[in-house]
Amino acid sequence: MDYEFQNNYLGRPMAKFSMGHEAFGQWFTEDLSNDVILVDKILSSISEIENKAIVRKIFQGQTFVLTIELEQASVRALSLDYDSDQELDDDLELFDQEQTSDCGLTDFKETLVSWREFIT
Repeated sequence: MDYEFQNNYLGRPMAKFSMGHEAFGQWFTEDLSNDVILVDKILSSISEIENKAIVRKIFQGQTFVLTIELEQASVRALSLDYDSDQELDDDLELFDQEQTSDCGLTDFKETLVSWREFIT
């Protein structure tokens, strides 16, 4: 999972992620932004999951839902309300890939720590 952090023309932090993980870039940019308190809450929840104090934690933002579990982290756009068993045509499938992503918990944690350093 490759990514790049930068500030936009207004000085707000934004993230760009590699193909297949684009939804994480949107989540970091739109729902997480420069909220250090939320970053710390998520990092704390990751520690609880790693220590097996909890098995899952869900954070609902304005645009995405973040779910963290022992093996992975995933984001899903709130706007995705179709039946996931439906077969999508190729154009909608590409759109769907930009609205949902997952990655390993360790990679997500490292990226979140890097984001925290970037915004502080």
